[in-house]
Amino acid sequence: MRTTIKPTRLRTLITTTLAGLSLCAAAALAQPANNKDKNNNNAPQPRRTVLLSFETAPIDTFLADPKDANLRAALLMLPKRFAELRTEIDGADEIPKELISVIEKIMGKGARFSLELDPMNNAQSRFGIHTCISLGFPNEADARAVGKDVDTLWKDAAGPNPPRTSISKSIPTMQELATPAGLLRFGPRSTPTGWRYEVHFGSPKLDDLFASMQSTTLAGAKITPISRSSFDPAALEPLMTMFAAANPAGGMVAAQLADAGMFGENAISISNTTGYTESSSLSVTRIENARKHAEALSLSEIPLTAAQLRIIPADAKFGSIASYSLASTINQITRIEESLPPEANVFEILRARLGVDIVNDLLNHLGTTGGHYVSDSTGGGGLMSFVAFNAIKDKPKLAATLDKLAGSLNSSIDSLTQAQLGQKLRYISIARTNYKNQSLYSLQFRGLP
Repeated sequence: MRTTIKPTRLRTLITTTLAGLSLCAAAALAQPANNKDKNNNNAPQPRRTVLLSFETAPIDTFLADPKDANLRAALLMLPKRFAELRTEIDGADEIPKELISVIEKIMGKGARFSLELDPMNNAQSRFGIHTCISLGFPNEADARAVGKDVDTLWKDAAGPNPPRTSISKSIPTMQELATPAGLLRFGPRSTPTGWRYEVHFGSPKLDDLFASMQSTTLAGAKITPISRSSFDPAALEPLMTMFAAANPAGGMVAAQLADAGMFGENAISISNTTGYTESSSLSVTRIENARKHAEALSLSEIPLTAAQLRIIPADAKFGSIASYSLASTINQITRIEESLPPEANVFEILRARLGVDIVNDLLNHLGTTGGHYVSDSTGGGGLMSFVAFNAIKDKPKLAATLDKLAGSLNSSIDSLTQAQLGQKLRYISIARTNYKNQSLYSLQFRGLP
């Protein structure tokens, strides 16, 4: 259940993070069932309550490539530069200096966030919503310095009668405030990975949820992570159950979402780890429970081959290739068309005007592998070097469809210019050429090269 992105500078890492999502989903589908799961199908499973979590490393661990040294140095200057703005912008001196100080201290720090939905755990959260915002610091003094500034801002904002906080009984270094919605806790906290300043609402999972940001082995390579994240829609089940009960159509919607793996005990879950090795950036995304919802998610159960992976050239700046299924898309089109009245059936209108049926003449002739890339060899690595590709199942039939589409569109352009201008002027046209026994189609604009 993994995908490795080719060596690249970290400055392109953001672009490539999600490039392999569909690929690793297909790989996940191909994995055999875990023996433990096979022998314990009836064993009770722990409730999945954490909807969203993410963790990032401090900014000084980003951009490790020597070529990015200047950009890294510029980013590290941002906190100090931000503090200087208070003296340079008119009216900015009215902003509390403690607020500027807090922002300066937390900029670029490693961050954690979690959101948990658990109505059964409502002792410290009336609605079962539990969240944690956490920022890492190199030592206790820095974490407490943020706490001191926050305390000053709290007192200044609340006026002469501020809400009374108390020392947390469970975490003595933090303060807590009971609100009508639940317990609010804030302050510095010592964790297994160092001191952090945190804000808690309710009783969120803390250290057990977050793995420490340290070097680890991922996809067979030693990686220094810069971010981890997870999304588990199974946590939405209580809300969707309430929605289904309160809305007449809610039950149908909830059932469709459950079939697609968007909530429920069999919902998919997605996790990602992104980081770098000594020579490359690496991003691995896992989709669990994908096999159960493969058709609804348009995922193929056939993993990619080494030959298919080589479609993306070695000099690609970034790229993605995936194995997928068109069954769900075709079924959706069929259902939509059956529900449309004849006068509003856009698919029938397209068939009449273009002479092409989207399903029978187009989708049924496509293969189930596709992707895209940008590379130096296809145009210098910029936007104009973008290449998208898709496998073909029936080349002659697809070629006939494309010829018919090109002819229909050109005829439509002729009819439009004849009606509007009195003559056929193809300012825009689709031209067909042949190259090494391959048919190529190009969109041409009259008067432009």
